[in-house]
Amino acid sequence: MSSAPLPLTARVRALIAQHRGGCALALLFVASRAVAYARGLRFDASPATYFVQIMDVELLLTDLLRTIAYAHTQPPLYNLLIGLVLKAFAPDDAGFALVFGLLYGTLGLLQTLALYGLGTALGARPAIAFAVAAIHMLLPTTLQYENWLLYSHPVACLVVLAAFLFERALAT
Repeated sequence: MSSAPLPLTARVRALIAQHRGGCALALLFVASRAVAYARGLRFDASPATYFVQIMDVELLLTDLLRTIAYAHTQPPLYNLLIGLVLKAFAPDDAGFALVFGLLYGTLGLLQTLALYGLGTALGARPAIAFAVAAIHMLLPTTLQYENWLLYSHPVACLVVLAAFLFERALAT
């Protein structure tokens, strides 16, 4: 005897109840970033034109693939991403900063949720894992790196995500 499927609203409520901590962290993340934006924190995309880790803008615009291939000592995927966004927006254009601001913000949310998930998966009480993830999310250094065009934030996010996914793979 099979049970009838739950209506959509009941399924959403059940999913939210099951992932209460993650939903609360997501809401706190959005609220904290809105407050930071209201207080004047903006994404700084200016390093695209002068940081040594980022290839010359003119090279990324005119000869992207050869620049990535020959300058492999610089972060190649990071420079490829910057070059692709440069193809659509100039480095001083608001769209360039908007694209990277949204990307880095998404990575920040992903890092927060992965940190919470990793904490609970490793046996921490949900309240402790929530507190650690929330404190990390609200640290001024986290906010600063999340709003600065440098590869430190994406690398930190990928390390936490890799640890979370590694734990999930071991658990299954």
